[in-house]
Amino acid sequence: MDYTPLAQLPWIDPGQIPRRMEAGHQHAEAVTAFGDPTGPHHTFIQARHAIQPWKRLQRLAVASAIAQRHRLASAAIPIACPARSLAADGPAHWR
Repeated sequence: MDYTPLAQLPWIDPGQIPRRMEAGHQHAEAVTAFGDPTGPHHTFIQARHAIQPWKRLQRLAVASAIAQRHRLASAAIPIACPARSLAADGPAHWR
C-alpha cells in the first residue's frame, strides 16, 4: 500500500501549533512513533515551555518541533505502509 498521497494532504498548517501555543490556547502536542520490536517507541513533544526528555522501558520522549514527517511516521503500519526514518536522540531510527 502506497501512502504517498497522505503526504500531499494539507494536514495542519505548520505555523498553527506555535501560534496556538503563543496565544495560550495549546500547551503541547505529542506524537508517538512505534519502533521495531527491538527498539524503543519515541514520543516527540513540541511544548510551549521546555520539557525534560525522559526514558522508560522501551519508551523515549524527546523535545522536537512536530512536522508532517512525525505524523506520517506515527501513522505507519509496517504491514500496509512503509516505515519512515526519524532522528531521535542520536542516529535515525526506522519508525
